[in-house]
Amino acid sequence: MKKFKKGIELSKILLQYEPRNYNYLKYLAIYYEREGSFEQAREVYLRLWNLFPTEPDFQKLLNLSQQTGKNAELLKILNQRIAKEPNNPSILKQLGNWYYSDGKIDLAIKNYQSALKGNPFDYQTRIHL
Repeated sequence: MKKFKKGIELSKILLQYEPRNYNYLKYLAIYYEREGSFEQAREVYLRLWNLFPTEPDFQKLLNLSQQTGKNAELLKILNQRIAKEPNNPSILKQLGNWYYSDGKIDLAIKNYQSALKGNPFDYQTRIHL
């Protein structure tokens, strides 16, 4: 656990100089997660996702949101993004992932199909179907 604390401290220092650095944020999230600080890890993954919305870190954010009981909050954020960009295939796919993880398969399929309309060559979305 001590090695994770040092990693967290170092990542925080580096982020003071480059607050939008993907790698620093990613490592900070990983250190928090490995330390067992899931709330903090979720917050960093949320920050990552806000800065880099197409990154695959959404799945980590989704898992940590479920683990920390903040799944409904994540759905609210996704719906806000869909309201701003209703045809964004990345957000539609992420919303599909959320519905799938919540057991709402029909809604997941609907969102995956909508995502494919905007990006028909996205093999990951096709795999979900």
